[in-house]
Amino acid sequence: MKTIDVSSLIPSSDGTANNLFPNRNSIFLNIAIGYCISNKIKDIYYGACLDDIDNYPDCSHQFIDYTNKISMLWGIRIIAPLHNKSKMEINNKLAQNIALKHLTFSCYFPTLKDTWEPCLICSSCMSNS
Repeated sequence: MKTIDVSSLIPSSDGTANNLFPNRNSIFLNIAIGYCISNKIKDIYYGACLDDIDNYPDCSHQFIDYTNKISMLWGIRIIAPLHNKSKMEINNKLAQNIALKHLTFSCYFPTLKDTWEPCLICSSCMSNS
């Protein structure tokens, strides 16, 4: 089994992200757009949130608007219901709905055991703890 050194993904002492993969969300959204075109799906739900805008330009409101304009050429909407909410606001909302809380997490290196589980040490896990 291949192991992955995630020490470089732990947030630095000044809080900046050490895991920048430029344009990653754009790549995923373009794959999703292609899938939607092929399968006649009209909506994509995108989980970008307010906390990620500074480190990830492809989480910005401007990026979402521009990408939505492009996807609408095929009649596909990108819906980003969390883009005006911080991770704390999202977690507080989830805490009110225990049925959903256990089904959600954000992790760069989840592992599959009986179900998918977060690694608990990457920057995404650390920012949600």
